[in-house]
Amino acid sequence: MNQPLGDLLRRAADAASDPRVDVGELVARAHLHRRRRRVAVLAGTAALVAVVASTPFVLGDDSAGHPSPAPSPSPTVVDPSPGHVRPLVYAEGSTVHVGDRSVDAGATVWTLDVTDDGAVWVTEDSDDDPWSDPVWFSDGSTPVEIGRIPTEHYSRYDLHTAGSGSLVVWPDATTGSVGDQTRFVVYDSSRREVVARIPFVGRHDVFLHVDTDHVYFNPDPGRPGCWVVDLQDLHPCADPHLFRHDVAAGRTTEITRSAMDAELVAGGRIFTARTRDGAVVLDDSPQLAQHGRRLVADGVRLRLRVPPGYRVPGDVPELNQVSYWLDDDTVVVTAGDSAGDVPPTRGDMLVCHLPDGDCRVAQRDVTLVAR
Repeated sequence: MNQPLGDLLRRAADAASDPRVDVGELVARAHLHRRRRRVAVLAGTAALVAVVASTPFVLGDDSAGHPSPAPSPSPTVVDPSPGHVRPLVYAEGSTVHVGDRSVDAGATVWTLDVTDDGAVWVTEDSDDDPWSDPVWFSDGSTPVEIGRIPTEHYSRYDLHTAGSGSLVVWPDATTGSVGDQTRFVVYDSSRREVVARIPFVGRHDVFLHVDTDHVYFNPDPGRPGCWVVDLQDLHPCADPHLFRHDVAAGRTTEITRSAMDAELVAGGRIFTARTRDGAVVLDDSPQLAQHGRRLVADGVRLRLRVPPGYRVPGDVPELNQVSYWLDDDTVVVTAGDSAGDVPPTRGDMLVCHLPDGDCRVAQRDVTLVAR
């Protein structure tokens, strides 16, 4: 049972108190940071301050009022280099759009994702293999098959990319039948090659997160001890078995939950909220529902505004989500009708500028990047 980090951590937070966010601090500090690398983060509280300052989105409720200025953050601030802007990526049938370029995928696109270098996607298999489907990459030129991924229900494939950078991760399905995977594949789209194959430490390891340099995962409960995900339900615990693979070093080590949380926060391009008991909830793809012109995530209101008169398509428009980051100030939001509890894979694509909260409709009725 492999699930995105957002799903796991969102469900883990269900047992905690309702989210409460210091909107004043978020708004006042947002302008102080345009790039996550501007803040030299040490650890602990400094890491949390850095991610609050480096993610220029705003969480809060309608009663928050107008924020007052907050003091400057304690971490050192340096001038950043200009940020890389990711392309807009979506599909129409068998055509993949990567920025202003179009690519013939040769078959129906089931799911797709984005890196700093282009698009990665899964297509319907032409050889009728019931256990796996091909994974492709393109920067806007001729696509290249880069591996095979286990076939999933509802087109929900276990394909993952980082919030920034070039790494793509999926369970290797080049051998064996569905459920027999024994390792993750890591592909670097900037180098156009597989850079790691990570052996599972359990029978069915669960992917948790990937950043520019590391892959985080958790073994299934076949390994004795404490885990993040059971085969049927979530079992939060203080000290689960968590592992981090350093791609450059080619080394997998066990890591504590607190250390992983600190690294995710320091990495930026992730949403945070604090529960009333002080716990910090991390989510890289918060789910959204439309309330008027506002978008709401898990009962916490984001200051994102859709265009006047716009309505999310579909009969149950409740599982829209932040799909991916174009740059440190801009996110793509998918808006469409969901199937059950699965985020939409088809619908409208909105581009939202986080500092001012304004969203525009970039494309309508297309295949979306769905987390």
